Amino acid sequence: MRIYGTKLEAEDIRADMATSVNGLTVPDTAPTMPGELTATGGYAAPGTVDGDIRLTWNASVDDKPGVVYRIYRATFLTFVPRAAYIIATVTTSGYTDSLRSLAPYYYYVDAVDSTGQASPMSRQAMGAVRPPRPVPAAAYGMEEGSGNVVHDSSGNLNSGQARNTAWTAGKHGNALFFNGTSSSVDVPPSYSLQAVRAVTFEAWVNPASYGRPDNKEVVISSAGNTLWSSMTAVWDNVPEASVRSGQLGSVRGPRLPLNTWSHLAFTFGEDGHRLYINGVLVHHNGLHAGEYLSGSYSPLRIGALDISSPRDHFHGLIDDVRVYTTALLPDQIAEDMSQPVI
Repeated sequence: MRIYGTKLEAEDIRADMATSVNGLTVPDTAPTMPGELTATGGYAAPGTVDGDIRLTWNASVDDKPGVVYRIYRATFLTFVPRAAYIIATVTTSGYTDSLRSLAPYYYYVDAVDSTGQASPMSRQAMGAVRPPRPVPAAAYGMEEGSGNVVHDSSGNLNSGQARNTAWTAGKHGNALFFNGTSSSVDVPPSYSLQAVRAVTFEAWVNPASYGRPDNKEVVISSAGNTLWSSMTAVWDNVPEASVRSGQLGSVRGPRLPLNTWSHLAFTFGEDGHRLYINGVLVHHNGLHAGEYLSGSYSPLRIGALDISSPRDHFHGLIDDVRVYTTALLPDQIAEDMSQPVI
C-alpha cells in the first residue's frame, strides 16, 4: 500500500504497479487461456444462405486491467492461428460473426494484456450457419377468444372453422375446449398443407379423459397422417402417431397425465417416425423412412379424424397447433415448445 500527499500522474501509477513497496519488480504474468470457446450458428434468413455465428468463452484472468481478445477464423480445420487470420479484437468475452454462409467455420481466441503478453491459445471451436428455419404450413395460437374462426398465423391463409368448441384459458393465452363427442376445427384443403415426403404435427394438449372403446382421441389429422393423444384402453390409452393411415408404421409413447398440459410432436421424414413428449423423444421407428406420403389435396382437422364423418373426437384443451411439411429437428421442436404461436 502506498499513500501520497500529492496527485500522481498516469506514468507514476504504472511505475508503482510494476514495482513492489520494497523496490522489487512485480513479475508480469500473461493472461490465462480463454476457456470453453463455443461457436453457435444461427438460422440463415429466409431465401438466403447467410446468417450469424455467435462466439462465447470464459474470460481470461490477468494481474492488471485492460485485457483484449483476438479472434481468429478460417474455413479449414487444420489452420494455425496467426495475425493473418484475426477477424476482430474485442474487450468482452463474446462476439457475433455476421453474414457467414452455410459452410463450417473454425475459430480460436487468445487474450492480450496491456503490456502485450498473450495468453495460451484457446481450444478450437467449429460453428456453421443453419439453413433457414422451416416455416409452418399452418399455425394456430387459438387466441381469438370468441367466434368460430380459428386464424392461421403462418401466412398461408389456412384458417379453420371451430365446431362445438368453447374458448377458455390455455397454455399460452387462450385455448379451445373440445367436448369429446362432436368438437373439431375444420380447415379446408390447401396445396400448402400437402405433405409429400415429410410432415410434422405439434400441439399443446390438456386431456380431460382417455380414449374409450369406440373413440380414440385425435389431436391433428390430415390426408391419413394422424396424431392421437390417447388410444383406447386396449392399447393402454397411450398417445400414437402414424402416416398414410398406418400403412408406413407408427410410434407410441407413455400415457399422458390428465388435466395437465403436455407438448406432443410427431415427425416423419428421411429417418422415419419420431414421437416427442415435452421435447423428449419417446419412440423412433425407422421403417419406411423417406417414403412418399399420400400428398393428397385433403382437409386438416384438429380434434377429430379428417374423414367425411368425423370420429375419434378429442376431449380436453388444445393450444398452439403447428403443422409443417418438413420433419423438424429436436432443437426446432424445443424452440416451438418455448414460443407460443403469435
